[in-house]
Amino acid sequence: MVAMTVVCINDAIIKHLTVLIGLGQLLALRGLFVVAVLVLLIRYSGRRVFDGRLLQRANLLRSVCDTLAVVCYVAGLSFLALPVAATLAWTSPIILTLLALVVLRERVDGFRWLAVSLGFAGIVLVVQPWGADWNWKVVLPFLTAVLGASRDLITRYVDHRLHALQLTLVSMVLLSLVGAGMATFDWQPLAWSHAAWLLLSALCLALAYPCMIVAVRIGELSFIAPFHFTGILVAVALGYLLWNDFPNDLMWCGISCIVIAGIVIYRRGNASQPAAGRTTS
Repeated sequence: MVAMTVVCINDAIIKHLTVLIGLGQLLALRGLFVVAVLVLLIRYSGRRVFDGRLLQRANLLRSVCDTLAVVCYVAGLSFLALPVAATLAWTSPIILTLLALVVLRERVDGFRWLAVSLGFAGIVLVVQPWGADWNWKVVLPFLTAVLGASRDLITRYVDHRLHALQLTLVSMVLLSLVGAGMATFDWQPLAWSHAAWLLLSALCLALAYPCMIVAVRIGELSFIAPFHFTGILVAVALGYLLWNDFPNDLMWCGISCIVIAGIVIYRRGNASQPAAGRTTS
């Protein structure tokens, strides 16, 4: 719950910064801060910052999916209300169930099929494509969920001896490079206050990752997984307090459907199936 809270605080900071500096500039500079923090954490854990196994094809493909997921999510945050973007990004367990069926040929029981159907009904209620305020940009956080689920699926094929912080470091380096390339087209003057917000965002992620890792290592995944969805409530609270964005009744129904579907999928999943969490931005 601590991890989900600081992740949502990070999302709020990023949404605030998207109106002040360019998207590429934000990704590049924040990425550099996160890379510096991750290097310190990896060295503190006694592991090597660089390991040749990090360059294996599966991990590079994983990093590409992770990077694209972050780009889509941050871009979506700049256009959409925080509760909407966060909820749609949390549909990754639903997407992962479908990918496991199609790619891994895993058996999906009736309960999980019902959960997937309920989850997609929830997506429709959150998006509300029939409304006058419908915005095609809701596709961006949904793409985040698809890419995040693909990343989690690919993670199965990455060397298990590599630490999660090392995997995250590769993704962050790639994200920084992509952001730097984008920043050549949208660079804005940078104030000290912007740098302070970027540093705070990086520290939020640096706190979230270890919390997630420790939680998974000391607790049963089926018990821990439902607590991931507390992030949606935090996102709703921050959206209301900072931007006066609040879900309507249909959106609340959709959020409930997505949360219930996610919990059922986590509970019914066997120990060998990877857990899909939403991508941190």
